Amino acid sequence: MQSWLADRYGHVSYERVLSGQGLCDMYSHFGGTGRNVPSPAAIVGAAQGGEETALRVVHCFVSVLGQFAGNLALQFSPAAGIYLCGGVVGHLSSWITEGFMTHYLAKGRMRPQVGKIPACLVTEQGLGLRGAIRIARGVIDEPS
Repeated sequence: MQSWLADRYGHVSYERVLSGQGLCDMYSHFGGTGRNVPSPAAIVGAAQGGEETALRVVHCFVSVLGQFAGNLALQFSPAAGIYLCGGVVGHLSSWITEGFMTHYLAKGRMRPQVGKIPACLVTEQGLGLRGAIRIARGVIDEPS
């Protein structure tokens, strides 16, 4: 899949794959480029209904997310843990709770280190906006 994405976009980043557009790209890749590619929400809905290509996409997404989060845990050793949030992650929560940890912990001899760092799924929608509002209120409330 990486070479297919590289042919299409040039540079392939985790941000490209772990996004709504990434779901669509995976669907196009796994289902064949001649196929009509649905929206991210439709892909999730199709996966919930058991559609084979959509399920493959969701499982691939969760695998990449787990691997990437495990890499971040090893690189930064965040004491408070890794927090998974965002629109796509919230919509895939049932698959994330099932398969994420297998890929998160798959670090060979470094597994014990990653196992000490919790990974938490945040299902609260609009968290980023709420944080921005809180910061804005703090700036507005500060005396001049």
